Amino acid sequence: MVNWQGGLVAYSDIPNAANYEVKFNIKFSSGFNFQKGGKAGFGFGVGQVAAGGEGAKARSGAGGSYRLMWTNVGTQSGKFKFKPYAYFQSMTGDFGGEASSSEYPAGSGEIQSGVWYTVYMQINMNSEGTANGKYIFDVWETDNKLATYKRVERTNINWASGANRTVTQLMCDTFRGGAANDGYESGSDGWISYDEVTVNNW
Repeated sequence: MVNWQGGLVAYSDIPNAANYEVKFNIKFSSGFNFQKGGKAGFGFGVGQVAAGGEGAKARSGAGGSYRLMWTNVGTQSGKFKFKPYAYFQSMTGDFGGEASSSEYPAGSGEIQSGVWYTVYMQINMNSEGTANGKYIFDVWETDNKLATYKRVERTNINWASGANRTVTQLMCDTFRGGAANDGYESGSDGWISYDEVTVNNW
């Protein structure tokens, strides 16, 4: 199964704050069938939270989200990559997604099953009516940070408007993404493991 029906979606209310960070380790089980992609790990909901094709809601200023995905759709060399997956007021489409420059690993590299990765995600709210919000997206192989570390920082984001300019939820998503007939389903079971999750705000 795909989407939340075939995985785990757990959203928790957290103290409202303009700035949050989460760090966690993630591993796909040995032989994991990545099969086009999905959502994984932890992230944040902004305001009334926009996700799941709710680009119009995000553009209204009601809320957004910042999460992690894995995919090989439209990536460099067609390889499986980690990417940030964001909804925000200044987005133009109905679905999240970021430029190929945000992919991990870069170039012809590819994420591997059976390997622990560490992910750090930071979100900072914008001033009212100004696209000066940002995110930071860091990924590295947990046991080989020096050789594998990559940081992506985007600084021109208008996340939301008015009272919705605050982080309101910790989001945990683990599922294959897309409709069943779009090729996201896998014919074999797979597991995604998490460890050492830390969350902070300021």
